Order: sequence, then structure tokens, then C-alpha cells
Amino acid sequence: MRLHYFQETDGRYTALKPGPGAEVPEVAPGRNVDLDAADEVVGFDIDHASRKLDLTSIETAAWPIHTARCLKGDLSAQPTGENAAYRVRRASAA
Repeated sequence: MRLHYFQETDGRYTALKPGPGAEVPEVAPGRNVDLDAADEVVGFDIDHASRKLDLTSIETAAWPIHTARCLKGDLSAQPTGENAAYRVRRASAA
């Protein structure tokens, strides 16, 4: 799973699995579900994300992994409790 933020459009996209979407129905104003050709959900898109979400941190609980990997150098990951719980936050916001 990957989270994407597009600053130029203030859009947040959660890719649940790789592959292209074939259909993108709007389920609520500014909220879209990305479906593949087999009608499986491949992602979620939220328009004007900074107006609707707290984008300063991402937190997981009971995630089935024991390590976190950050792809950008300006992010850090620290355990926040159980081995499978991590908080990923911009280093400047920590």
C-alpha cells in the first residue's frame, strides 16, 4: 500500500495494490474509488485533502509488520507502542 499526496492539486491517493484503474466512481463529493477491470478496489482518491484530513501525520495500529520503511529522506518512522504500531511524521513537524 502506498499513500500519495499531490501538492499541485491538493489530492491524496491511497494505492491499495498495483495496477491501473478502469473505472473511478465518485462515492461522495470529492471522494473517488479506483476500480480495476474486475471491479476490485485498487485505490481511493480524496480531492482537497488538506481541507478534509490532518496531513501532518500518518499513524497505523496493529499493522502486521515489524519494521517501517520510509521512501523520502524527510520522513522518519518510530515505534509508538507495540512492535507493529508505527507513527510516520514529517521530521519538521516532530
